[in-house]
Amino acid sequence: MAKEQKIEVEGKVIDINHDLYKVELQNGFQVTARVSGKIRMNTIRILAGDSVTLELSPTDLTHGIIKYRNNGGSYESKIIGKTNMPKVQNNKKKR
Repeated sequence: MAKEQKIEVEGKVIDINHDLYKVELQNGFQVTARVSGKIRMNTIRILAGDSVTLELSPTDLTHGIIKYRNNGGSYESKIIGKTNMPKVQNNKKKR
């Protein structure tokens, strides 16, 4: 029996429940997904609103594996690294 080809689609994370993610695909369908081993090994965080790439099995189109977290997926992920805090001057005297 030949190995089945995976279907690669893009979607947006709607809800997170421990290890299961609810993802809405571009065509409007909602699927449950889990994180692949490479993402888990590198501790890449996936938040609600992130854009992700999934692999779906042709036999079961309701479950998928999150393979990639696309850059710029959500507003929250864009502003985490940026701070608008003013620089604090160091007032210690040099000796």
